[in-house]
Amino acid sequence: MKANTHSGWFLLVEGDFDQSFWKSRIDPQWHLVNCGGKSNLLGVVQEYLADELSRHAFTRWIALADRDYDELLGALTTTQPRLVYTDHNDLEVTLLHASDRQSPSVLDRLLEEWIDPNKIQLVRERLRMAAACFGCLRYLNALHAWGVDFVDDGIKIQHQAYFNFRELIIDENQLWGMFATKAGIRATEIETAIESPQLQTWRSGWALIQGHDFLNLLAVAIKTFRRDDVSLVQSDEKHLQGQIRLTVRPQELQNTSMLQSIESKAGGLRLLHT
Repeated sequence: MKANTHSGWFLLVEGDFDQSFWKSRIDPQWHLVNCGGKSNLLGVVQEYLADELSRHAFTRWIALADRDYDELLGALTTTQPRLVYTDHNDLEVTLLHASDRQSPSVLDRLLEEWIDPNKIQLVRERLRMAAACFGCLRYLNALHAWGVDFVDDGIKIQHQAYFNFRELIIDENQLWGMFATKAGIRATEIETAIESPQLQTWRSGWALIQGHDFLNLLAVAIKTFRRDDVSLVQSDEKHLQGQIRLTVRPQELQNTSMLQSIESKAGGLRLLHT
């Protein structure tokens, strides 16, 4: 970090979407640092905190990490004085839920813009259910260290073997079976784990949903259930990330716990430019 050339504070973020989202929003008193991944960011946190304990080192920095499943797995780091977590599993889901408490959330406004008004509630709930279903596997994979790489092993949420593109519904038996084969376990192990009361509670809300999965599902929904007055627009994860960036309002950001925590840890220094 350019501690000698920047007199303000540094905000450390995980990756490219975080950087692209914050770069046009932060006050000039802040400098943005893309750490190139969560593991790198947490490594920097450990390194700088160790320096602080050993000597009076540079301290004008805050790190923003995705919450992911750290809290559910009992691995959330709560003792680091300069580490802040997103409100939800990642920045995308946090921003989709952002609201000024007087108007609809970012997600609801995007659905109103693109989706047939008669289908909005149906689409919203089916997107949530499908993303949570997939999130169950991500969580269990991390919990039991089954070692499935969702990218390299071809377990993607938009897979015709188990995803109904027209209805936005996942065939769970097909998904459990395909995943079990990759993990080298029996499908019944997955079924038993998912039926646990705790997992069912998390599955009924947003606790297991990751932005990558939800945005890929939303891209499908836009193509299938778009409003009659909306032409077929580009619809993929990158495009939707861009739409989120354009839609989020300053007051909605200000209402998030992550931004309030960043500013609090920086001694009340405002993060967003005016």
